[in-house]
Amino acid sequence: MHPGRRAAESGGPGGRSGERRAACAQGRADRVRSGGPHRGLEGSADTGARVRHARAQLYTEGDAVKAGARLFLIDRAPLEIDLQQARAALAQERARQEQAQQDLERLKGLADRRAISQREADQAATGLKQAVAAVQLAEARVRQSELNLSYALVSAPIGGITGRAQQSIGSLVMPGTDSSLLTTLTQADPIWVRFALSETEYARLRGFDIKNLAVKVELPDGSGYPSPAS
Repeated sequence: MHPGRRAAESGGPGGRSGERRAACAQGRADRVRSGGPHRGLEGSADTGARVRHARAQLYTEGDAVKAGARLFLIDRAPLEIDLQQARAALAQERARQEQAQQDLERLKGLADRRAISQREADQAATGLKQAVAAVQLAEARVRQSELNLSYALVSAPIGGITGRAQQSIGSLVMPGTDSSLLTTLTQADPIWVRFALSETEYARLRGFDIKNLAVKVELPDGSGYPSPAS
């Protein structure tokens, strides 16, 4: 159990290894949202103004789950259609790039024989650059669509205790809004304990070896937590 840096440095007097009780214990909470990766304590990302439906809840409320456990399944159909459209657009842009390459090779040969103006050959070269950029843009859209589709399966970003499901099956889930919150995970191991000290209490600690302070955690029922703080 890890009470946190401040808890470890803020024990109370009592011999060389002072002792203080802390009654406030908390685990890390992570809010699980649809539509994006989970970073920090409240990670979320808007994947666009798409309306989705919660299709399935894959966990039991109150269960302990490991990081990566599947929690919810969001409607995949709109995202699959979007990915198909993105791939079709990419194929179209690649065909245009191939055509632009052929046009440049043909016009460059004509320009070398002075059959056409150099300006026409230069325009063909510019057209090829534009076609290459369009392919890169289409490739990026395909990767974005693939990423969006992966968000249809919502997994636990951390291990912990699952909370109550915030959305029922069939509910509309819109990324970037309050409806994107699906549930909350609370990390119970390790538990970080935070407590405050008054200036007077802190002043009393200066005469002790704070590196060897013993900190005891008191549970809501008044009993002590069995594991020592570290």
